Amino acid sequence: MKKLLLTLFTTAICFVNVQAQCNSNPYQVPGFGGGGTVNFSDSSTITPGWSTNYSVSYLWDFRDGFTSTQQSPCHTYGDLSNLPFFGNTLYPTLTVTYFDSTTFNFCQSIDSVGVIFFINPCVYGDVQISQSGNNLTANQSYSSNITVCSNVYPNTFLWSTGDTTQTISVNAPGTYTCTVTSNVGCVFTTSYHYVGSLTPTFDCNQMDIFEANNDLNIVSFQSSYINNNTFPELIDSLSFWDVFDASGSNIGLYPMMWQGAPANFSVQNVSWNGLPADSLYVCYNAYLYDSLYQHNLWANPPQGDVCYDCKWLRWDASLSAWVIGGTPPPTPTYDCDPIFGCFNPGTGTGLYTSLAQCQSACSSSWSNTYCDSLDVSVISSTIDSVTLGTNLSSLGYTGPATYTWTEFTSSGPGTVDTSANPSFEIAIGDTLLVLLELTIIDNNGSSWMCIYPTIIFWDGGSWIALRTSMPGTTGVDNFGQAITPKKLLKIVDVLGRETEFRKNEILFYIYDDGSIDKKFFR
Repeated sequence: MKKLLLTLFTTAICFVNVQAQCNSNPYQVPGFGGGGTVNFSDSSTITPGWSTNYSVSYLWDFRDGFTSTQQSPCHTYGDLSNLPFFGNTLYPTLTVTYFDSTTFNFCQSIDSVGVIFFINPCVYGDVQISQSGNNLTANQSYSSNITVCSNVYPNTFLWSTGDTTQTISVNAPGTYTCTVTSNVGCVFTTSYHYVGSLTPTFDCNQMDIFEANNDLNIVSFQSSYINNNTFPELIDSLSFWDVFDASGSNIGLYPMMWQGAPANFSVQNVSWNGLPADSLYVCYNAYLYDSLYQHNLWANPPQGDVCYDCKWLRWDASLSAWVIGGTPPPTPTYDCDPIFGCFNPGTGTGLYTSLAQCQSACSSSWSNTYCDSLDVSVISSTIDSVTLGTNLSSLGYTGPATYTWTEFTSSGPGTVDTSANPSFEIAIGDTLLVLLELTIIDNNGSSWMCIYPTIIFWDGGSWIALRTSMPGTTGVDNFGQAITPKKLLKIVDVLGRETEFRKNEILFYIYDDGSIDKKFFR
């Protein structure tokens, strides 16, 4: 690289040619950063004896419009579309100046260092909109395994409303879009549907239960309170009826609301012995939004509410009707659901005999946090392979875990490894796509599957493992059929309704071999 060498004398403004007495020597710190972040440093030199009274200054030009006067700066690159590449290499420069304040002599040298990019650094960023009351906030972030330098900030914001602040206040329901542009030119856009606010009027004390068919064999339990009123806070997808016979056998489970209206489903009254039961234990579970259409009972404070109760109804043959009464209810017991928390199943057969016992166990339950916080990383490597691992144990999970790692190639699924720390062949410069299916067991013995597609590549002197999209398909269901010999017959939700793949909801996958998987995808 060219080096510029100048010496200035105070007695006359002139330049003279001298032999090189100083050298600029910029370089990258190995193994630092990744994802567009580079840590630069300097080992410049001056000829011994040139001066005993000098200072040194530095000027880095990162070739993307940014400069730095630090000796060892950190810099994150962003949009690469207008940068002066030579081939696939960018050449930031370092100008180092040695200045003698006694003689006013100086020596200046310029050199460059090559930086190669394998992927656009902007792909490591994302933006999410969060709601608090009627305030919407755009939160821009980077992948958890990426370190960014301060030069990527500040961000600029542009909302579909024309606002340019990070947080806006909205007064009307609708879809709001925000475009966030980082200081290095990366552009991220996302939308949020704000449904507005409501005034909750649902009164749990007014809930009632009646049987609408007046039939022993085909029953339909409903509520006059729900049938005769409109409650926008009543959550259709969660609220349901549950019916048990005296032995605790479930004979029916169906939604409380269907397509925006009170449901009038009927179920067959068939007890454990195959005959109609003359006493039934009927439970309602009404899940409610708060005034901002939020529902998260695990939040602090909880958002929304739930009303649930159970009553015994008996068949009165003289009236040909179901009436309140019958077999006394069993002693309350409790089960822990990883989504809803502690509840009384109404059968007397719950796992815990007291609410306090259930809450103690339930509070230590992993809930859904493991899939949310799961991370895959490269834990070791050789010249032609990488070994992968997860952070499952560091998250505090101590139960059994089943791993299925599937390597994807251009021709489809390839090598499958079921160990916790698999190794896959990959050369520097290549890209590897691996899908992890991790099955873990919650406190109730239910199995849950975390799906984690991972792309592995070499960047900035180190291996990067980054969560990516599903390979070759837009649905987890389709992928599962591609690598699993059993055939999926249908998917149903917790209410027994046939549905399609959905995130953030408990689903039951029913296969042709008679097996059923309970799954929750985040």
